[in-house]
Amino acid sequence: MPRCIFIAVSTALILWAGTAGAADLTKVDRTIKKEPAYQAKPKYCLLAFGPEAKYRVWLVIDGDTLYVDRNGNGDLTEPGERIKAPAFVPSTHPLLRERSIEASDICVGGLTHTGLVVSQAEYERGVVHGVSINLDPRCYGLFADTNGQRVKHHAGIDGQGQLALGDSPQNAPVVHFGGQLTLSVRPDEKFRRGNDHGEVSFWLGTAGLGPGTFAITYHDLLPKDRRPLVEIRFPAKEARQQPVTWKYVLRTC
Repeated sequence: MPRCIFIAVSTALILWAGTAGAADLTKVDRTIKKEPAYQAKPKYCLLAFGPEAKYRVWLVIDGDTLYVDRNGNGDLTEPGERIKAPAFVPSTHPLLRERSIEASDICVGGLTHTGLVVSQAEYERGVVHGVSINLDPRCYGLFADTNGQRVKHHAGIDGQGQLALGDSPQNAPVVHFGGQLTLSVRPDEKFRRGNDHGEVSFWLGTAGLGPGTFAITYHDLLPKDRRPLVEIRFPAKEARQQPVTWKYVLRTC
């Protein structure tokens, strides 16, 4: 499970003092230079890498085949980019079937990221997806000496919903790895008002574009001088009063 960041709170609005301005993912180039002849109706997902989302890797699922643009050049027809998916296997309720497609390494922006896996889970209402990868932390532009370390990242569910692939490149979800680090409240958590105190857990990662695209980091990447900061604003008792603001430096567990 990913490391959790938590704080005891009673209410309110969370803000994050991030590392840099977030990239505008609505402006990411969605061009695919060359595609194979698909056998079924393809489903698209775009992976973006780096603080500016400068490097892009397309994932396309065509029935039981996964295409991965391993070098990010926009050509999905090159050798080694076509992967045969394993058969679905029965799963527990409420899942009907599930499978994981292992895609190995990708190389973009001068960095190699390992262990790319695309998962599919079939429900009665449709199929949802997950994407995980062992990211080279230098992708963030924050960590100079990582000693060859790779850190697992995963996207698939967040406060907006679950990851579902698009019917075209134009409506494909965007999962952003190595972008601005921010906090996301776990989807199963809720803030409580009044005297009902308790712990609230957060995920640390990078926001994407579309439901289920928040890329969670599974390791405490931040050095001691870069602790996450949360600001909580409590509503004022009277209409003309200023809200009460508390700031906390969060710890990991």
